[in-house]
Amino acid sequence: MKILVTGVTGYVSQFLCKELVKRGHEIYGVTRNPESSKLKVSFPCKLVKLEEVSKLHGIDAVINLAGASVAGGRWTKKYKQELRDSRIKLTSDLIKNLDKSSLKVVLSASAIGYYADGGAEVITEESGKLHEGFIGKLCKDWEEVSRENVDCRVVNFRIGVVLGHLSSALSKMSTLFKSGAGARLGSGKQYMSFIHVKDLVGLFIEALDNTDYSGVFNATSPDPITNKDFTKLLAKKLNVCLISPPVPSFALKALYGEMAQVLLRSHRVLPKRAVELGYDFKFKTIDEALEESITKLKIGEREVYEELWVLETLEKTFDFFKDEKNLEVLTPDFLNFKVKKKSTEEIQSGTLIDYKLKSNGIPFSWRTEILDWNPPHKFTDKQLKGPYSKWYHTHEFESLGEGTLLRDHVIYKVPVGLAGRLVAGFKVASDVRKIFKYRAKKVLEIFS
Repeated sequence: MKILVTGVTGYVSQFLCKELVKRGHEIYGVTRNPESSKLKVSFPCKLVKLEEVSKLHGIDAVINLAGASVAGGRWTKKYKQELRDSRIKLTSDLIKNLDKSSLKVVLSASAIGYYADGGAEVITEESGKLHEGFIGKLCKDWEEVSRENVDCRVVNFRIGVVLGHLSSALSKMSTLFKSGAGARLGSGKQYMSFIHVKDLVGLFIEALDNTDYSGVFNATSPDPITNKDFTKLLAKKLNVCLISPPVPSFALKALYGEMAQVLLRSHRVLPKRAVELGYDFKFKTIDEALEESITKLKIGEREVYEELWVLETLEKTFDFFKDEKNLEVLTPDFLNFKVKKKSTEEIQSGTLIDYKLKSNGIPFSWRTEILDWNPPHKFTDKQLKGPYSKWYHTHEFESLGEGTLLRDHVIYKVPVGLAGRLVAGFKVASDVRKIFKYRAKKVLEIFS
């Protein structure tokens, strides 16, 4: 299939589109800035602007995932308009401009914010009542516009809180909990309906071909949890103590205004229609979802996870990265990074590599050991001596489409204990992000 995807740089799209490519589908991504989006997509994709959609022909399916974050800030008049434009106006313009002669299905995101507060009552696609407020109307209008001017099957997924490794919701909550600010919200009795990103991807893929999927589907796990129980379990998974008192409802409303309702309303939503059609959830419980989503970090450790797709064979891509001299090309000039020597002629497990660099003007010697050497798929470099208390960088390479998917997963720790983390932690984290952004740009230049 030729599939047109909006929100192509978003978290869910990164998982979904990789799976679609593996199944032989061809992806077209709608974006405002195709050039900058190249750094954010981890799969082969032709990027087009919204105004260029009319030039596309032979599109079989639309997957509509666009939309500014509902939890992106206070709902000012201006931000409310952005929330509507990024969903309703974009969807309307997309459908109007698209050549629909070959269109078979539209899969469009919505949210469980459609539903009114249900307390402890179970909410299904049939029993849920519309929330009479901004967020309810936003979801209602979003769903309606996705069905206008199309003569094909349309599926609207009302999505719960999306969990997964480094998902936006989980990252924000984890940061709060690790800082000691994690706490129950309001009474804690309100239900939170969630879905693991891999199950959400599974539902979209199932709906793509299964014509029984039509109309509204709740995209949530079969086992929602109260905020109180979720708070306790997340703290346990993160190995932190809950030291902050519960956050009163009035404080949340004062801080976030109307947006606080997203945190305080109770949605005990069940995926009745998907279960009836036989969808088997891989992560039914919150325990299963969190266990798969959270990296077990020790106190003071941070992680970086980046993916990038290049149009080059797996073997040639790996050959480039196994040459330690190419690290100099991929490292920003401000680090003055130079390779000094390595302990073996050819890199292998156990090879030691010595570098020199400067961090914030301070010169350092850096020695790493190569572990997990598995060409052309994986290797790890572990710091033995250098500017960090810990640096463990795993490089993975996977064939995807006609190119290669690069994965970088780093776990690092700033030295000098708690004082060092408080003083230098944010600066180091910022520098690490800059390094990987520079690296991504250089990689795309080299393999373009």
